Amino acid sequence: MDERGITEKIRGIEHTCEHQLLAYEYFRMGMPCLFLEGGSCSIYSIRPFACREYNIVSPSKLCNDPFKKGIRKIKIPRSMTTAMARLAAELCEMPPMLVPMALFLNWVKENERIGEKRWPSLWLFERMMTYASGTEVEGQRVE
Repeated sequence: MDERGITEKIRGIEHTCEHQLLAYEYFRMGMPCLFLEGGSCSIYSIRPFACREYNIVSPSKLCNDPFKKGIRKIKIPRSMTTAMARLAAELCEMPPMLVPMALFLNWVKENERIGEKRWPSLWLFERMMTYASGTEVEGQRVE
């Protein structure tokens, strides 16, 4: 990724919508996901939104290049990855960013302090729904 300049481009990305071209470059490199073990996802139950949003319904042999013609997926009207990136940016007080799976473990080490922060769950849910829906969510307390 460093040799092809992808790492530097990712660090300089201004908006999550700009990620499509970089994602294409990344997948064209053919790098296996670091969480694949024996051809299966080792973190499937806690996989990131980016992975969950693929919703592929075509044969798995096509998944090595998600931009290839023939891939069929269930369309989601809103990007939960973008919503989560915006929420994370707000919470971490940093700009929204892309963190490719290949750089994820390094990012976690460099940002350990973020893992120590805590927020109220109802507030987090409401903020996420605000980013996901693009509208303010009226908070209601269930007693």
